[in-house]
Amino acid sequence: MEQHDGRYPKYVVLRERLLLKLEAFLEYLNEVEISAESLSVVRGYITPVVNQRLGGMRDSRHIYGGAATFIVDNDNDGRMDDIDRNGTLNQADGVALFDLADELFSRPGKEYLKGGLHLYDDASLNTTLLMMDARGFRKRWENDSEVPELPESLRPKHRRQFE
Repeated sequence: MEQHDGRYPKYVVLRERLLLKLEAFLEYLNEVEISAESLSVVRGYITPVVNQRLGGMRDSRHIYGGAATFIVDNDNDGRMDDIDRNGTLNQADGVALFDLADELFSRPGKEYLKGGLHLYDDASLNTTLLMMDARGFRKRWENDSEVPELPESLRPKHRRQFE
């Protein structure tokens, strides 16, 4: 656990829906014969102070306990495993994992699993990471969302700042 000002945080925030999503996804991976003993969570709950230090978004789901960034890492080398089974480790493995999550969470009867998915490369870890959140509606960071953008005329003129 990361220290802050010489004291450890006395709490952890965790949304139950996130745990349900991660468990459902792990079960699904094994159903489609992607060997996954577990999901290696790289980032889960992050305090607002640490989130700011990492350059995270002000409204990051991580600070509300509703997001996890992870890899499938059965060999414990700290990198995403060969999900697409082509013999190489690269972003295509993350894309395959992303596509599997997107497919599962789009199924009828799985509406409770809807949320955000974001795939990105982390140079410091030398691997591709998948972030999943439990926001309750579909969100992708490639400007793809079931929630449409507000027209300019309806957008707030001033944005409140919280410190």
